[in-house]
Amino acid sequence: PMKTYNYNVGFNYITKQNKLKMTAYYIDLKDEIYYHKINAWSGTNTNIDKSQKYGFDLYDKYIINDEFAFV
Repeated sequence: PMKTYNYNVGFNYITKQNKLKMTAYYIDLKDEIYYHKINAWSGTNTNIDKSQKYGFDLYDKYIINDEFAFV
C-alpha cells in the first residue's frame, strides 16, 4: 500500500474585501501507484518505490463591490 507523509506551511489573510491564502507543501511518498498509458486503449498500473512532490499554492480573491470580484 502507498504511504504518504505531508508537510504544509500556510498563511491566511481575510478581510471584508480580500481573501488571501498561501501554502507551501512537501509530500514524501513510498510505493506510489500510477497508471502508465501504453496507447489510447490500454495501460498498466505500476509503482514508484520512492518519490517526492513539493510546491506552492496561492489563492487571492478581491471583492470590489457586490457585483464584481477578481479571483
